[in-house]
Amino acid sequence: MKRSRGRQQKKKKEKTDNIEVKELTEKKSEASLLLIQGRVGRREDEHHLRCPRESTVIETRARDQGASSPSLFSSKIFTPSLADSMSPCTSALPTTHDCHIYGTINGHEFDLKGGGSGNPNDGTLETKVRSTKGPLPFSGVILAPNLGYGYHQYTPFPAGMSPYQNAIRNGGYEKHRTMRFEDGGVMSVTFRYTYEGNKIKGEFQVVGSGFPDDGPVMTNQLVAHDNNCERVMVLGPRAVGSDNIWTFTTKGKGFYKANTVTNATFAQDLQPGLEKIMPLFVFRKLEIGCSKTEVSLVEKEKVFDDLFQ
Repeated sequence: MKRSRGRQQKKKKEKTDNIEVKELTEKKSEASLLLIQGRVGRREDEHHLRCPRESTVIETRARDQGASSPSLFSSKIFTPSLADSMSPCTSALPTTHDCHIYGTINGHEFDLKGGGSGNPNDGTLETKVRSTKGPLPFSGVILAPNLGYGYHQYTPFPAGMSPYQNAIRNGGYEKHRTMRFEDGGVMSVTFRYTYEGNKIKGEFQVVGSGFPDDGPVMTNQLVAHDNNCERVMVLGPRAVGSDNIWTFTTKGKGFYKANTVTNATFAQDLQPGLEKIMPLFVFRKLEIGCSKTEVSLVEKEKVFDDLFQ
């Protein structure tokens, strides 16, 4: 009797052990599956973010056994239309440009023509223009930043395509900039663009006034433009604005400052949700070459919204 009861208890324990082993195995399998799904999900997310046109939805995959991770790319922030239009797949964007910058400074007419090239994936560009009206009667350095800051089409956003790039095939945009200098000088620039194949054609009209005759602009004392950081914001359904302070270095190793405001008006509505990733900041580094008849610029820029980008 005791032996029979012992065998029954042993069988019951073996059955219980088998159930526990089975449950443990199932849990391990489930955990492995979640881990695999998380890895695959991350790969798919990375793929969609690189080229979301191949997918109709951007979604944040489950991580850490289903716990979602807050992200700029979360579907709560990024709508599919915004993600599509901000895709980093910028191979079809222009990589060359023509530049015609003309107008008056203190009533002195000038006209410069030229062009250059840029990379819409990394925000680098170079431009060179030559005077068609003889020697410039002022420092050409005052114009130089506009040869780069004028071509925002080469400026990608952290998530990919910027609204400036998106507008190339979506009605375009026009830009207006006002600079108020510390000695009372004011310069206004209107930027207009057309597109032909792989080329941007820029027409930049400048009106400058109030620069003192003995100041650094009219006495050709400017030698360089300092590194610069611009704050970018959405101003309305079809408007993006920015503000920053420009500083130039003078021959006496002094500085010449201007408060600068730039507004861009778009022909079509901006990407939905764009305002949710604003403000963004654009860091720029310029190398300027200037003579009485030529102005050249090499620019490097990067857009960021976090210190660790």
